[in-house]
Amino acid sequence: MKNAMRTILLVIVVLLGILGMVFFVYLGKKRDKVDQEYAKKINAEYQKDIEEKRGRDFYEKIKNKGEVSILVLGDEVGLGGGARKKKTWPELLKNKLKDKYGASVSISNMSIQGATSYAGYAQVKTMSDSTKYDLVITCFGRGEEEKEFAFYSECMLRAIKERYENSSIIMIEEDLSNINKKLAATLEKIANHYKAAFAKVSEKLENLQEGQEIYANAILNTIGQESQKNREKNEEEIPAINEETLKYNRCQFVQASEMATAERNRFSVKGNRAKLLVDNKEIMIDLESLSKSQEKRIILPVTETLEAKSDISIVFENEESASRFKGFIFNYMK
Repeated sequence: MKNAMRTILLVIVVLLGILGMVFFVYLGKKRDKVDQEYAKKINAEYQKDIEEKRGRDFYEKIKNKGEVSILVLGDEVGLGGGARKKKTWPELLKNKLKDKYGASVSISNMSIQGATSYAGYAQVKTMSDSTKYDLVITCFGRGEEEKEFAFYSECMLRAIKERYENSSIIMIEEDLSNINKKLAATLEKIANHYKAAFAKVSEKLENLQEGQEIYANAILNTIGQESQKNREKNEEEIPAINEETLKYNRCQFVQASEMATAERNRFSVKGNRAKLLVDNKEIMIDLESLSKSQEKRIILPVTETLEAKSDISIVFENEESASRFKGFIFNYMK
């Protein structure tokens, strides 16, 4: 009887052991299945994120016949150098992109006659435009000093990347190699460092309309080359070439309408000069263009470092000159 009981207990223990093994094998397979499903889910989310990033990329959108918005920042070259509106290179580029890719293209041209790279930086930092541009095209350099050009071009690119983090950038050489080879080399170095595309225009632009075609084709070719690359968004912050640009990132636009007017035209142009007062100390700045055209826009940098304890004001000679004044842009160093 005792032997029979021992045999039964042994069988029960063996069965329990087998059941336990089967249970643990089942749990292991279930856990593996859960792990595989979780891994698939994570991978799917990662792929979706990559696709979404690619979908926001200008070059992917253009290839897929999507809607793209382009911002142009520049000087007189960005404006089209005097060509008729429908014949400027931005308009030609718009039509060429539609014809080649079948995409829906909108272009906002914020270029200013005689502007410098500082103006491009100031515009990006102070624009009220809420559009999330897919591509930003910049063209500056004519008449600029190499040191200021390098500094403000880098400030501008860092501002673009901060404001339009998903946008692509194309920097145009704008025939600098025939004007100033050092500026052209500086521009290409900055473009490469910040992973911006570089559209080189080396031809001497003598014929106005021919020049518009050259610029439009140069950018179109650059877009074609960039769209063939295997692109992946780089989340790492790009270090500055000039670390001083890191201090130069606070910018504020104070409109004339927001400023107090102590007297009628105080916010005097003696001929082509304007009187800028900082704590009632006069600083002379050249505002010659204000006396030439009411339609002309200009962003004029005052390169001195200013410290105001009480107020900053600008005084114009007459109401006509005062009416053209739009406001101050202040840059604060960290």
